[in-house]
Amino acid sequence: MNKVGNLSGWHLQDSQFEEGIIKEVVDHIFNKLRPDLFRYDDKLVGISRRLHEINKLMGIGLDDVRFIGIWGMSGIGKTTIARIIYKSVSHLFDGCYFLDNVKEALKKEGIASLQQKLLTGALMKRNIDIPNADGATLIKRRISNIKALIILDDVDNVSQLRQLAGSLDWFGSGSRVIVTTKHEDILVSHGIERRYNVEVLKIDEGIQLFSQKAFGEDYPKEGYFDLCSQVVDYAGGLPLAIEVLGSSLRNKPMEDWIDAVKKLWEVRDKEINEKLKISYYMLENDDREIFLDIACFFKRKSKRRAIEILESFGFPAVLGLDILKEKSLITTPHEKIQMHDLIQEMGQKNR
Repeated sequence: MNKVGNLSGWHLQDSQFEEGIIKEVVDHIFNKLRPDLFRYDDKLVGISRRLHEINKLMGIGLDDVRFIGIWGMSGIGKTTIARIIYKSVSHLFDGCYFLDNVKEALKKEGIASLQQKLLTGALMKRNIDIPNADGATLIKRRISNIKALIILDDVDNVSQLRQLAGSLDWFGSGSRVIVTTKHEDILVSHGIERRYNVEVLKIDEGIQLFSQKAFGEDYPKEGYFDLCSQVVDYAGGLPLAIEVLGSSLRNKPMEDWIDAVKKLWEVRDKEINEKLKISYYMLENDDREIFLDIACFFKRKSKRRAIEILESFGFPAVLGLDILKEKSLITTPHEKIQMHDLIQEMGQKNR
């Protein structure tokens, strides 16, 4: 009993409400007992510690409504984290929707279209009309009575949040709204207190990721450790740059490695685009042209249609797309061509 009496605990001050202290105790115990719910590929370097911290912010199982902000520079892995969360816990909610690339989609479609997509996806119903172009009111009215998981990816203005997830009372008990953005001030302006800053990879994580892409192993081959360390250092620990540079150097002779490190050193203090450009210069001529055409015309377009058009101009499109995919310059989920914004920007500047 003496030991128990000496344990520290919560003390209710005269100025505090008992309800607030009880909630604090419940949250503390929940954080201690809650298992990590997220499922992910063990090959995703550095993801475990990031998800562990976000898991604390999520509070899955508690009945309050939470907004969680995930912020950091382009290419740091915000969308990857958000997708893992969505795939892992969406089954725990009554309705869910992942609104991809809000910034770009808004320019092409307008806010009413995004509001309609959110409603249609979360409620799993077709042809939801938005009367009088007042989508914000309709979202609040239709989703406030369900437990929803909403992810708003790549938000770049607080006005987008006001139209898509205005406040906590728009959503039912237990709902979670996750926002990814490059700008923490947007989260602050919208009153999102639970925020996670995705930082660059630690040096050992960077070397592991680079080695996976360059060698297909978790560690550098003999004689390459110093070169790997220099590339990771010059890439600034940014996962996107490390992946692209590692993939570009795979199966390349030592002379190409030395040349790449030299070029990285020359642009070490410049923007990430200059570092990514090295991977472009390591492509063969036809592959460069295919890459530039994708950056300018075929992002988010049908892979089959892109191949048809490129082949009509005499390019070996099937092989070219495979090479760009191996170099981590594109992906082809659901037979659509995808390319990271930073890589697309680098390509468009080279056109």
